[in-house]
Amino acid sequence: MADSSTTAATAATTSKLPFHGLLHSEALHRVVLVSGSTFVVVDSTTGEVVAAPAPLDANAGQQTQQQQLSAGSKGSKGSKGSKGVQWIPRSALPSTLPSSVTGQPVTDTLRGYAWHEPTASLALTTDSKSLAVWTVSPAGAWTLRNTRPMVKRANCVFWTHDGRRILVADKFGDVYRFQTDDAAKKPQLVLGHVSMLLDAAWSNDHQHILTADRDEKIRVSKYPHAYDIEVFLLGHEQFITRMAVLSHAENRLVSGGGDPYLILWDYMAGTVLQKLPLLDDSVDLKTTALLSLVANKPQRLLAVIFEKINRVFIVESSADGNSLSLKQTIETAQAPLNIVLMQPATYASPLVELAVYSAGSKSFAAPSSTHTLVRHVAHFVTDAPILETPAPATEGADTTAGEAEVDESRGGLFEFHKLRKWSGNSHYHDKKRQQQKARDEILANGGGGGSGRKRKGGPDGERTPNPPKQSRAKQQQQDKDKQRQMTRENAKKAKKAKLEADQAASGAAASAPAGGVSADASGTAAHAE
Repeated sequence: MADSSTTAATAATTSKLPFHGLLHSEALHRVVLVSGSTFVVVDSTTGEVVAAPAPLDANAGQQTQQQQLSAGSKGSKGSKGSKGVQWIPRSALPSTLPSSVTGQPVTDTLRGYAWHEPTASLALTTDSKSLAVWTVSPAGAWTLRNTRPMVKRANCVFWTHDGRRILVADKFGDVYRFQTDDAAKKPQLVLGHVSMLLDAAWSNDHQHILTADRDEKIRVSKYPHAYDIEVFLLGHEQFITRMAVLSHAENRLVSGGGDPYLILWDYMAGTVLQKLPLLDDSVDLKTTALLSLVANKPQRLLAVIFEKINRVFIVESSADGNSLSLKQTIETAQAPLNIVLMQPATYASPLVELAVYSAGSKSFAAPSSTHTLVRHVAHFVTDAPILETPAPATEGADTTAGEAEVDESRGGLFEFHKLRKWSGNSHYHDKKRQQQKARDEILANGGGGGSGRKRKGGPDGERTPNPPKQSRAKQQQQDKDKQRQMTRENAKKAKKAKLEADQAASGAAASAPAGGVSADASGTAAHAE
């Protein structure tokens, strides 16, 4: 139990989480909208809600979700798909769990989701390292097939072609394989990277796995023997967040991430076919990254959105898949979180506000907040607990200083642009580069140190360079060489002096008279007498 001071300082409230995940099944005509720990299923042909979380208790005097849905459905009575909503039990959905750090309630967010249309199954992963498999019956009933724990927290999930196995790529760079019907069986390790995996996809023939990581590379591995690597795709300068395999062309892949452009690959040859710029120099890349990249097969279109950018880019691929072109840019009131491309023949108008866009005959349109479906699904967003810590009020401070600071990180949204700090483009690296630039300028001007102290030197104030440091052994060798040189020079001097003395003596003897007796000889004779 928290003490009274902690309870008084921290107040827990709830906030509506947006729909941050969208998944469309063309075969089933269903769109899954993920909000926090819950999901809503919509019929894409009518826009009706067909499955949603069970209504909450209405003891607080508010309408239940069922009453709100009925109120929002007025005017659409008699339309196809209005037979009723299947209420999914809350016990089958991830719950609000206490944080292991703060002890406060935290929403267990649905992170990964993938359809397997032949078996009408949906795989969901959560931040609490769990994997759940749901099945849709021919009558449209949703059933929780099984659930199991995972080894690590997942970033993406995808099915094998036959639907018998589920593959999960986690944040530690590994891909594990799970049996769909046997939840008790341990997962098998398929492949591993040395950095975080951000996305994975199948090749056109389902014989290769394409995995993208934080270290600017895409690996093409054979399946099931993923240790046999076909090729590495090297062309990005930043991390890679999303990939899309083009179904209308063989061996064509489009990828993007922290770079301001998309890359079109021939992924079996490992070659770059094209780089298509989408963001100009006015966009600060430190605050954005590619958030969603989805493809539409019949029209050869791709929809691209970036974090914190109020635009949707519609990109068109050529018939042979060898080139990309920017077809349309949609301005939105808010920054989209996810996007789904719908068939023009299914639902003729946008589905979810700032989330889903429906393909028209020639162009796309921004969503309308007055659409019926927007009113429907607005009642099913997750109420996530958010901790509010009042900021200390100071005398004379601005009126906003005493307002609560909301921790927005509890929304369950993965912010890809924060990975850029590992790629050398963060405020820390900017500061280091500025410091290095300042040092280079000082050295280029003949200075050094940069400590602000008075420099020593000549009359012009120039710094006298210090002699280079030498090792002790080298210094001793130099001393010995100097000593030998001095000895040789002294020997030469002594030899020269002796030679000069001998020459002087021989010259004096030659100049004396022939019959005379030297002074030394006469003196010696007198002494003898």
